[in-house]
Amino acid sequence: MAQSGVDYSFARPGGKTLRNAGKTFAVRYVDYPGTSKGLQAAERDDLHRHGIAIATVFERSAGRVLEGREAGLADARQSKSQLSELGFPNRTPVYFAVDFDATAGQQGKVDSYLRGAAEVLGIRRIGVYGSFDVVRRCRTNDTARWFWQTLAWSGGRVDDALHLYQRRIDTNLAGTAAGDVDLNDAHAADFGQWRASGQGQGQGHGQGPPAPMWEQMWDAVRARFPTLRLTSAYRPDEDGTYHGDLGQRGGCAVDLAGPKPDGDGSPLSIDVTQWIAETYPDTTELIHTPAGPQWQMKRGQRGFTYSAQTQRDHNDHIHWAYDAVVLPGFTQEDDMAYTDWPREDRDRMLNDIRSFALGHLDGRVHNQPGKRETLEETIFRVTRIENTLAELKTFVQNGNSKIATLAAKPQADLTDEDIQTMTDSLIAAFGTDLAGRVASDLAARLTA
Repeated sequence: MAQSGVDYSFARPGGKTLRNAGKTFAVRYVDYPGTSKGLQAAERDDLHRHGIAIATVFERSAGRVLEGREAGLADARQSKSQLSELGFPNRTPVYFAVDFDATAGQQGKVDSYLRGAAEVLGIRRIGVYGSFDVVRRCRTNDTARWFWQTLAWSGGRVDDALHLYQRRIDTNLAGTAAGDVDLNDAHAADFGQWRASGQGQGQGHGQGPPAPMWEQMWDAVRARFPTLRLTSAYRPDEDGTYHGDLGQRGGCAVDLAGPKPDGDGSPLSIDVTQWIAETYPDTTELIHTPAGPQWQMKRGQRGFTYSAQTQRDHNDHIHWAYDAVVLPGFTQEDDMAYTDWPREDRDRMLNDIRSFALGHLDGRVHNQPGKRETLEETIFRVTRIENTLAELKTFVQNGNSKIATLAAKPQADLTDEDIQTMTDSLIAAFGTDLAGRVASDLAARLTA
């Protein structure tokens, strides 16, 4: 059953009223100076105490997005500060509101605003609220990764790859005044909501222990396939399946689908199935009938034959279960692709790497025409190269000894071949999805 929730600005229906009305989530405004509609700590606690998850939206004014990049930077910084102050997990997305009938001619300014926000939060935390056309254009232009459509200005059309749909505006619930709330339906199990610890699906508090297994799996697969949808994950009341109490506490299975039903076996769903099988060969269960029998898995065995009924049940989605505490290659700090880092953090790291690398190699390259320029160019190529976290892990495991050997050499003994090897290593390492500790480790080895 789809989750049902609300959004509201100045009303305060309270967690008890929402729970009694059958609502499971509230989308709340990020606070900023001069408004009283923003979420505060007392309301956060009340919602969580009554089992109401919280998603976030930022809207300073209806047409704010038309002010472009600088406005996006400012609003994202405000969002980042406020969510941190309220204790939200640091990967919580924010839906930035396009609260008017934006035209195709205005999309450039909308995109500029969202790209500015992404420089602060990272693209993986950028959501957009708006009409059918706005949502579609932002997806096409890759300026948002979370999509909340309103029925307004949409002409009865509903996008097929939404996270949230605002289906009724200015209504009321039992115990609230007329026009106090808007009604919403979740079209994905994960729409960026924050639940109180121990309340199942959704994000938990802070860092601490590794995220629930299903969250690790979802993070890994959506980093590789951004248009994929999570259709089901942890089902706390389900007995005897990996979605429920079979396997890891908190669920260790996800159901996945493309932007629209793909019972005919879309190329995307088949690609995802094959990628999971090849990337995680110890997978506990993998079922997607259109991918063919050779890609179905059971406890690490590829080509497993499931019952006819099970095969029929998995024509329109992928079922993936992985019974472990930590997904291979996952760490709590490293679950964000390098290319999705906030630009400020990325540029700071790149400048540090550039300084370390050039400082170490300058004695060998400054008198060699083109060498220094080539090295600088390869270091900055990082922003244009994207591979997978799994490939990075393989590189680090296979490359550490080689890098360590070169770094141990006296600078005067470094040959042109050594310089080329280290340059290639920079391309390979810093051109993949990576986390801060890997960058620091490689930079330290280059400057040892």
